[in-house]
Amino acid sequence: MGEEWERPVTPIPATLGEAVEAFKASAFVPESFGKDVATHYAVAGAWEWERFFAADAVTEWERRRYFEVV
Repeated sequence: MGEEWERPVTPIPATLGEAVEAFKASAFVPESFGKDVATHYAVAGAWEWERFFAADAVTEWERRRYFEVV
């Protein structure tokens, strides 16, 4: 039982970008869900990650509202 605690553990992805890369690199995903579904989710995840960094990700209304509350 003690040996189980000592074996190395692969860390989970820390960001959505890392998760998308791990998802795309997985052999399990297309085998389990099919290639089309895997591709769809990989593209959707990559798009979401790119939108996170977009200049217009937060609208002007959200900025004004946030500063109004704070």
